[in-house]
Amino acid sequence: MPVSKQTVATFQRAKAEGRKLAMLTAYDYSTAKLQDEVGVDGILIGDSLGNVILGYEDTLSVTMEDMIHHSRAVARGASHALIVCDMPFLSYEVSVEDAVEYREMIRYLYQALAQLEVAEQALIRADFFLMKTEAECAKAAGISQPGYRKRRDRILRKLRKSLKECAPKDFQEILEKWL
Repeated sequence: MPVSKQTVATFQRAKAEGRKLAMLTAYDYSTAKLQDEVGVDGILIGDSLGNVILGYEDTLSVTMEDMIHHSRAVARGASHALIVCDMPFLSYEVSVEDAVEYREMIRYLYQALAQLEVAEQALIRADFFLMKTEAECAKAAGISQPGYRKRRDRILRKLRKSLKECAPKDFQEILEKWL
C-alpha cells in the first residue's frame, strides 16, 4: 500500500524512472476502498460507467452529474490513489472565446481566493475542489450543517466581492454571467 497520496507529480516521477504503476477503474466507494487498500496507484472513473453501472447502451448518455456523483463516491473510498475522472462526451468542447474567458475567470478566481483567510480558503477548497460533501465539511469544521451552510454562504459572498474587485472593469459584464 502506498505510504503517501499519489499525485500527478508522483506519476510523472514514476514515468521518468521507468517505474510501472497500477491503475484500475472504479465507480463506487467499496471498490475504490478495496483498490486503495491493496495499493493501486490510480483509480479511473471512466464514462464507461454509463454501460457498466447505469445500463445505458453507450457512453454518450452519461452526464456531468453522473460523473460527479460517482467521483465523489470513489474519492471517499480512496485516500492514497490518484483519482482521474473522465469528462462526459461534449462537456469539454468550448469555443476559443469561451476558453479565453474561462482562463481569465480562473486567474481572477485565484486572485480572489488569495484575499480570503486560510480557514476560509480551506473551506472553499474542501467544498468545491476536493468534492467533500456538506456533511463531511461540517463535521471537519466541528459545526452543524446549517451552521456550515451559513459560514460557506458568508465566505462565498466575500469571495464574490473580492472577485469583482480583482477583475478589471471591462471584464465585469462577463463576470456577471458567472456570479
